[in-house]
This record gives sequence, structure tokens and C-alpha cells, in this order.
Amino acid sequence: MTYYLDDIADWLVARPSMATFVVGTNLFVGRMHDSPNNAIALIGYEGSAPFETLGGARVPEIENPRFQVSVRQSSFIAARDWSDTILRELCLVVNLTIASKVWQRVMPQGNPALLGYDDKYLTTFVTNYAVQKTF
Repeated sequence: MTYYLDDIADWLVARPSMATFVVGTNLFVGRMHDSPNNAIALIGYEGSAPFETLGGARVPEIENPRFQVSVRQSSFIAARDWSDTILRELCLVVNLTIASKVWQRVMPQGNPALLGYDDKYLTTFVTNYAVQKTF
């Protein structure tokens, strides 16, 4: 069993628009690394309760995790462009099988938002996503 963000990271880097990204090099799961300056992080946080579709004492069928995409870039425009590209790609996740789980939806919870600048004056944008997928 793999962590759901590892699965979506692998799916993202396989997309043609994300060809310059490599998991563990400039796209990270769990936290943003100090380098490189231009990087993306997928960070999970609490979602909503899973759905039990048929009732009774059983493992839930559908889980509802959430995650944040954090984009750090030396250019404001590039950071926003990366954020928009990721948003467009993740909106394509509709009833797709990824790593043997059916992902019903990945839903942005808003547009990319400017988080600010760090001490190196690197721009950071964040976007939050809700997921519905098989448990």
C-alpha cells in the first residue's frame, strides 16, 4: 500500500506538461525541502470522514483526504504558471485508476493563492485540494 500523495505525485510527473519535474528532486511529498529554489511540495492534511456506502460494520468504501500543493519559484509569474498548470492537470482526475485505486475526483478548493516570499525572496503559491477515492 502506498501513500496517496506518492501516487498522485507519480501521476503528475507522467503528464506531458509536468515533464521537467522529478519526484524527490524538485517535486516533494510531505514537506518542502530547502533546495532547489524552484520546487513543488504535496502536503497532506486532515480531510473529511470516509463514506460507508452499504452500511454495517465494514471498512469504508470511499475516503476523502485533502492536500495542499505548494509551489516555490524565483519568479512570481513562473510560480503562478506552475500553480495553474497543476490545477488544470489535477482537475482532469475524474474516475481514473491510479495505483489500483479509483480516484473519483480531485477538486480544487479555490484558485492558487500567493502565500508570500521567503528570506531568499522566492515566491510561494498554495492551492488546496479535496479528494474522493476508493479506500
